[in-house]
Amino acid sequence: MPRKHKRKSKNNFLRSLIRSRIGFPCPCCGEVMVGEPNHANMATLEHVIPLDHGGTNHPSNLDVICLSCQRVRNSVKIHFDNQGRLVPKEYWQLSLCNSLMYLVEEFYKEYHEIFLQRRYGEVLPIKMN
Repeated sequence: MPRKHKRKSKNNFLRSLIRSRIGFPCPCCGEVMVGEPNHANMATLEHVIPLDHGGTNHPSNLDVICLSCQRVRNSVKIHFDNQGRLVPKEYWQLSLCNSLMYLVEEFYKEYHEIFLQRRYGEVLPIKMN
């Protein structure tokens, strides 16, 4: 398969993945994701484990979250990068699964409190659906 066709096929798959999640809750915050460009709840791709923390562009390392959470996750990464610390890979994975928030609260509270403060402006209790 020519390289150009392979890239186009992958991009179509990724666009389809994003479109398939519109109308569903963001796995981080629970807000319903929309397709409206630049809307705070716009569905967008996110690397589960950031590329510079060892993640890949493979579909198994991608998820769809809202734009607000994507931006805040990036700011959490930058916050700890600036301290010379890496956020544990397990936090990145668990924080995208609402049903596992009890593990985040128990083992990764330091990282998640930064996320909550930047996402909501204050540290709120973690809600589980």
